[in-house]
Amino acid sequence: MLKSRKDWEQTIRQSILSNDKAALKALDVIYSFQTSDEQAAEATRNHNHVGFSPMHAQILSSFHTQYRSRGYLSEKQMEILRKYMVHYSRQLFDNAVSQGKYVKSGRQYEAQ
Repeated sequence: MLKSRKDWEQTIRQSILSNDKAALKALDVIYSFQTSDEQAAEATRNHNHVGFSPMHAQILSSFHTQYRSRGYLSEKQMEILRKYMVHYSRQLFDNAVSQGKYVKSGRQYEAQ
């Protein structure tokens, strides 16, 4: 099915809001875009348009660390995670395109 970039980004946002597994996967992906010094500091130091925004870096890095060590986040943490991760749908879509999960056809994209 062909959809515009905007439509696919909306699909990603809906998935994050309705599926905890998708929200946690999104957290992993965006965290991986943080540089090693940003990961260590739980902050955004390089303004390279990838990874967490400065406003979200500390809390989302903390959530990532907690999830990796405990294997879960509390319901309140998941609420915050879902709320913040929808802001990263563009990066998530671009990452999926670079991995071949979506292929461009004209001005539209198709899921593979």
